[in-house]
Amino acid sequence: TAFAPEDPDTGDKLDPQALPLTVALSERRPAHRRMAITGIDGERRRINVTAFPFFARTDEFVGAVAIFWQQEGEG
Repeated sequence: TAFAPEDPDTGDKLDPQALPLTVALSERRPAHRRMAITGIDGERRRINVTAFPFFARTDEFVGAVAIFWQQEGEG
């Protein structure tokens, strides 16, 4: 929530429970979403976020990872 993620089209704030990393951690499934954030430099950026859970064994959940990227030409 430090970056106050928003819907990239409407500017509405996103529910923290709907963010990909939260979904991967709480529901233990992959998730992806496009969103907008305003960086500490004041620049609003449209980004993509993909998160997925990690399992050591089939039933042993050990965490999750999120990958953030900005596509060329999106700002």
